[in-house]
Amino acid sequence: MDRLSLDFPNLNRALRRIEGIQKQARFAQARALNSTAFDLRTSIQERMRAVFDRPTRYVIDSIWVGKKAEPESLEAWVYPRDRGGKGVDPARVLLAQVKGGRRRAKRFEKALQRIGVLPMGFGAVPAKWV
Repeated sequence: MDRLSLDFPNLNRALRRIEGIQKQARFAQARALNSTAFDLRTSIQERMRAVFDRPTRYVIDSIWVGKKAEPESLEAWVYPRDRGGKGVDPARVLLAQVKGGRRRAKRFEKALQRIGVLPMGFGAVPAKWV
């Protein structure tokens, strides 16, 4: 029986190169996911400006990329911040826009209701005194 002999002088080099390509691919995938996430954020913000009636900068800027993709973790998250200043969470504001219904009383309206100046269920509307 004849003996078959194969010689691969550059096999280790080729395997290292393949391994390097795999690492580059994961890095490229993470960059693509992050780019997509930031594009999505911009798209959502533009849509909010088009659909909502005079949205505040606070609500528009609440959309953010909360988690960026990394080569080890190929996922990115885009969502509204859930902690706002002065007790108003942008996520709650946006949820009310999506679900509908009555808006929550503002902090000063609650204070007026507590002291009995504003009846429960009523809201305060800014206006010029005549």
